[in-house]
Amino acid sequence: MIDYRDTSEIEALTENAIYRILTKRENEKVNVTIFVKRLNDYFPVTYTREQMEEVIYGLLDRWRQENEQGD
Repeated sequence: MIDYRDTSEIEALTENAIYRILTKRENEKVNVTIFVKRLNDYFPVTYTREQMEEVIYGLLDRWRQENEQGD
């Protein structure tokens, strides 16, 4: 793994180099935590975990489709 503080010694910090540093994705998993208290503001109390997940993934799918069209 490159220590980005030492990048200037390896290559000039051009606009492209900075972009690569900022957009580099590591091969590590990304963990996201969504707290139930926050979700409760958006879902009826009768919704199960599975129902919440279905709605969330459906919204994410729609968001991805809308953003892919703009690329």
